Amino acid sequence: MNEDLLIKGCQRGRRKDFEELIGRYYYPLLKFFSKYDVNKQTCEDLTHDTILKMIENIEKYKVVGNAKFSTWLFTIAYNTLLNYVSKISNKNGEESLTEIESVIPSGRSTEDEALRNIDSNDVKLKVDSLSIEDKALINLRYIHGFGYKDISQVMNMPEKAVKWKLHDALERLRKLFIKEARADELSEV
Repeated sequence: MNEDLLIKGCQRGRRKDFEELIGRYYYPLLKFFSKYDVNKQTCEDLTHDTILKMIENIEKYKVVGNAKFSTWLFTIAYNTLLNYVSKISNKNGEESLTEIESVIPSGRSTEDEALRNIDSNDVKLKVDSLSIEDKALINLRYIHGFGYKDISQVMNMPEKAVKWKLHDALERLRKLFIKEARADELSEV
């Protein structure tokens, strides 16, 4: 069924349409949350919280003239994640998130070779040192394939800021790998 018709059915309170819409987005949401350093139960809890918020607010979503439904839903997911991290940070005094599997910006000359030899575990470890915002930008762009416009709506920032901040995040990540490659090179001498 067409997603717009499903949403309109949900707005009318049709349970079957809710079930189908939730079925379409349950695993993408679970995947979104699983890219962060949280256990399986927490991923499921965050997914359920997002779905509950979607159900409670579906009547606010405008099918025509509004952002895509997936953008609207992932905005809810992102805010749910930020709320969770805020609670954890207040309890532990630190942020605890990781994400991304294999996003490596290219370097130059000999740096290219070092960057090509990096495995996804190295990437996960380096991304862990980035801010939540940087991780979310990378996750939405490279894991979920969102465009800049959609990311700008999810993260409530101008599209140009998304491009700039994503570039900046990838540059920080690249520098971490270059720094490690140089350290390895010095230790071999």
